[in-house]
Amino acid sequence: LEAVVVQVGVATITAINAGAGEFTVDDGAGTVAVDDFLFALPSPAVNQTFASVTGVLARRSSVSKIEPRELGDLPPGAPRRRCALG
Repeated sequence: LEAVVVQVGVATITAINAGAGEFTVDDGAGTVAVDDFLFALPSPAVNQTFASVTGVLARRSSVSKIEPRELGDLPPGAPRRRCALG
């Protein structure tokens, strides 16, 4: 699928590629690249968490990427809690 609006749930930035204008988020089920083609998030930071990530699905450089359209596509979220059992 391309050129459709997609959304992932709570996601945290795990890596930033500033040269490409991208960052990678993990929603607990896997990772996906988020690109700045339509909207650039000012100052993304590793471990920054979003309540969801919404945008147009695109394929660039043989990689599927989410292209947020505006700041509203990246609402802030609380950090995911990780607990250890033992």
